[in-house]
Amino acid sequence: MKLFDDLDALWQRRYWRAAIVAAGLATLGVVLLGGFERAASSAAADAPDSPAGRRIETGAFALTPLCAWTSDLYPGQPQGMRGQQQYLVLRVQVESLADDWLAMSAYLAKDVVWLADGRSDPREPKYTQRADDHTLPVLQPALPTRVDLIWEVPAGTAPSPQPAWGAYKRRHVERGYLAGDEFWVQDGPGYRLPIALTSACEGGAR
Repeated sequence: MKLFDDLDALWQRRYWRAAIVAAGLATLGVVLLGGFERAASSAAADAPDSPAGRRIETGAFALTPLCAWTSDLYPGQPQGMRGQQQYLVLRVQVESLADDWLAMSAYLAKDVVWLADGRSDPREPKYTQRADDHTLPVLQPALPTRVDLIWEVPAGTAPSPQPAWGAYKRRHVERGYLAGDEFWVQDGPGYRLPIALTSACEGGAR
């Protein structure tokens, strides 16, 4: 059947094979933790605080939160879009600790979450882009890159003057029986990042 032929073709591709197995392991991990609700509520409870400017390591990444702000126009957005939506932006310097760039940008977007109530309610960014040219970041190994993580703020609400983010850890998995490829799996809360909102990023334009 064509469906099985297509699935077999996907399995033969290294990227998709690793992605399928990683998704399966992530789902299994959530089940073992007691479901999504428990995993979300523990996002900050078990994580130490780390301030802006301090370099932290999460396994897959070295992260240095630089600054955060709110605006009705996120970096690189056309001026004609101003006033239509409020955004929360976190700028971080990211260094991939992996040996390969494959899927690292996708991992980053899953690993740094806005804790909407300051301790839990983790929300993934709407957009992830380079701070300099606003393109999708390709995180090469050991190459520091400044990245803007962007969230849409729900209408009628406003973030705290010192919002908090959560950074999840990742654990490296060697070549396995199912996939034959190595990859990284999310491994629980790593750090809570309380960062005061600023009007501009020191030493760099928005």
